[in-house]
Amino acid sequence: MKLSELVKNYSTQRVIMYNKDQTKALYKNRKISQIDGCIWIGEPIYDNYGNESFDVFFKFCSAKPAMWINAYSGRCEVSALLESVDEVKNATSLISFVDTMTQKISEKKHIRMTEILMLKNINEKLAEDAAKAEEEFKAEHQRKHDEKMAQDAQEAAQRNEESKREVEAAKAVILSGTGEIRNEVIIFYGEHTWERETCKMVEYLMREYGVELSPATKGWIRDRLTSIDFDGNRVTWHFLSNAKRKGGSGAFGDALTKLVMKVKEDAKCA
Repeated sequence: MKLSELVKNYSTQRVIMYNKDQTKALYKNRKISQIDGCIWIGEPIYDNYGNESFDVFFKFCSAKPAMWINAYSGRCEVSALLESVDEVKNATSLISFVDTMTQKISEKKHIRMTEILMLKNINEKLAEDAAKAEEEFKAEHQRKHDEKMAQDAQEAAQRNEESKREVEAAKAVILSGTGEIRNEVIIFYGEHTWERETCKMVEYLMREYGVELSPATKGWIRDRLTSIDFDGNRVTWHFLSNAKRKGGSGAFGDALTKLVMKVKEDAKCA
């Protein structure tokens, strides 16, 4: 049977829920209905498309407020909810809930604000221990996050140094007039590795030295140019043939001449 198919008998109860932006746990009054043991559900909630969902709660006894677990689709099978949700498995009674919270505290695992507020209704000292454990969990989580960010930033910097060396090697070929520049992908990163700019080597050199390219020539460099050979006063470039897109090499030749001149001028001024 699905949640939407259950026969509900709603009554107004005090519940523990999050505020709208989930930054605080607080008490509210909600109409809820018992579906199995400690498991209760709220009135149906509909989205803009008419899809139905239900807030699901724990309620251990009449003297304690119900505690919000999560929202579930009305299409969710009740049996699947009861069998698969870890929170349900670990909180079949008030005793099991306290045992679960005690274990989380000892292992310094994440404890939700709603769980801490619920503990205040059971054992004030346990609630204080839970709040402290959660702060320690957050501090450790932040430490690991900062460590990961620092490692990632270091990796981004190392990769940028590798890319710079590739660029300098390409410039050295132009200055010496001997060697090959392979028009392969080159990547420069921002502060982290997910901040990246990708282009082809020759395209990057053209841009660095302010050689203006038409969109067609830029596309030709990206898609067809494979390498440039420098052999003294002779320069040869190689590209993929494409019957559907002929031309481009003439305009590229003019751009390459400008690039070589600018690289050599820059080297004289350095």
